[in-house]
Amino acid sequence: MYASAAARAAAEHLPAERPPRQRREGGGTKQKRRPAKATEATRAAAEAAPEVTPRKTGVEALHERRRVEEATFKQRESKKHQADKLLHEWLGRTRGDVYEMMGSVKLFTDLFDSDPLAGILPQRGHAAQLKKAWHKLAAKLHPDRQQQNSVATQVLAEEVFKALTIAYAKENERLGVRA
Repeated sequence: MYASAAARAAAEHLPAERPPRQRREGGGTKQKRRPAKATEATRAAAEAAPEVTPRKTGVEALHERRRVEEATFKQRESKKHQADKLLHEWLGRTRGDVYEMMGSVKLFTDLFDSDPLAGILPQRGHAAQLKKAWHKLAAKLHPDRQQQNSVATQVLAEEVFKALTIAYAKENERLGVRA
């Protein structure tokens, strides 16, 4: 036969038998952790914890979401009215000229900490410079980049972005540049 169980396992392609487990000192079982004693601080924290509110049903959650959306819409409409006044004045001064608009957009201090074009304005009629300046402004004014700002700033940036987009498209059409 075989000299050992390991030799037999190797010859018959069986897994080798493990040696018997040795018991630990102290009974061999793990001791359970005792729960920590409640101190004054943990009691105070438990009492100060907010109560768990029951979950809303699907209909209640839908109504709550609709109320929040309506409140947000009303707030945006109010801010949009204020932004439209500012924008109307700005468009009157710049006469819808994209070069004038790009030069004066830095006056919207709510939107920019410093001059977004760093004082470098595109030359009139130079399509490559216009495109570069447009992309710089668009990257800073795009509504997706304004999510962390206040509602008033978001609305103003959105309206300035729309006005610049329209003026940029008109200038590209005048220059014969395909978008």
